[in-house]
Amino acid sequence: MSNWTKVAIILGVLIVGFFVVCIGAIVAGGVWFKKQMPGMINDMRLVEREARDFGRTHTQADCVPEALRRNDPCGQMDIRCAVRSNTFLTLCLRATPQLPTTCANVPPSVEIMRTAQWRADTCATYGHANDQRCPNLLSGLQNYCMNPRPLPERPIFDDGGVTETADPPSAPMANEPAPMPVAPPPPAAPTP
Repeated sequence: MSNWTKVAIILGVLIVGFFVVCIGAIVAGGVWFKKQMPGMINDMRLVEREARDFGRTHTQADCVPEALRRNDPCGQMDIRCAVRSNTFLTLCLRATPQLPTTCANVPPSVEIMRTAQWRADTCATYGHANDQRCPNLLSGLQNYCMNPRPLPERPIFDDGGVTETADPPSAPMANEPAPMPVAPPPPAAPTP
């Protein structure tokens, strides 16, 4: 067997092994995500309720400090905790009446240098100068400022129609067709 044949076999084995590892990682990630999904959905429902409740008694100026307070116990690799804090900030900003000062000095996130400086300065203002999670949290404020809109009356993280209370079904939207009536079953054939 020539050296080129040996190299080709080794490369083939390495490539196949790489693909097997990649497929295994994708499958493992899918299994992990599937196991985490119910907990994440429940987290988002809880965070939405908390943001709505907080927004009823606070202003937008209180949302960032509260989100930072919620982010403090999150570890560097605690993704679920960071997502809860970021979601709280976004929903809190949407649940409170808009203030003209909230987005006054917030640069668009596409301006990378201004964004980096603004995030560093804002984190330092809130006493989180050395906290690497703070700039990521502030992305929620930037996203809100790029598209400020209030929270809808209906929960965002709806449970897909499965509720704990017997709420009446909502009326169809203006563009939504009315449900089709169910036809009665055909008459039974006469028996001789």
